[in-house]
Amino acid sequence: MSNKTDDMKNDYSITPYTGVRKEQGHIGMTLLCSMCALLLLCSAGCTREEDNLIITEETWYDTISSVQDNRILEYRIGNVNDDYTIYSAIDDSTGTITVYLPAYYELGVIQAEIKLPEGTTISPDADVPVPVFEEEPFVYEVTSAEGLKATYTVDIVIQQEDFSLNELSRNPDSPVSFSAKESYIRVTGTNILGNYAITRGYLTNEAGERVYTMGEAQTPPTSRQIYLSCIDVEPGLYWIEITSYALTRRMENPINLR
Repeated sequence: MSNKTDDMKNDYSITPYTGVRKEQGHIGMTLLCSMCALLLLCSAGCTREEDNLIITEETWYDTISSVQDNRILEYRIGNVNDDYTIYSAIDDSTGTITVYLPAYYELGVIQAEIKLPEGTTISPDADVPVPVFEEEPFVYEVTSAEGLKATYTVDIVIQQEDFSLNELSRNPDSPVSFSAKESYIRVTGTNILGNYAITRGYLTNEAGERVYTMGEAQTPPTSRQIYLSCIDVEPGLYWIEITSYALTRRMENPINLR
């Protein structure tokens, strides 16, 4: 009895174990074959992609050294008594030099300091003063060492705060009167540049034409008042016009010189 039972136990324990081992071996071989096939496909695909790969070279351009030397590198104002340096904007494409000039420097001319490429010349020379108030444009001609030429026009933009004048005659139908023989007229306002060298007074007719240049009085001017003289003027109605550096303002109501 015991022998039969032992035989049955032996059969049960060995047979299932052997069957499972055979099935696992079959699955393992299948997976191994699949992985090998996949690797071969990937390898073939990569090989075909590498065969079709086209390698191109990039072209690099040296934009700094390729720029012509017939140009102005730097343009600045040298005749300002200040710790600051006024640089100008240079546009090579349009050939313009834009100078932003604050009015408080009260400059009549600009003494430029110009930087050029090596071997490049400029005409007129950099030492030639540039007028601030000039109808004709100031033009430079730049010539490189190779003979290439370019022109630059100076454009002066004056930065000045607007000023205003107070009317001498409150009522245009009843203008205030002064002596046509000799008068000293006090003109008041705001933001007037108190310098007789750059602030001038004129008498104009009704059409706005200047007919008389007013003289300077002995009283020092300020930003709020200036004193102007009229001597031996033809009697009549006049409008006072003031030019302060780059700006001009005219009173709306006339005065009467009698």
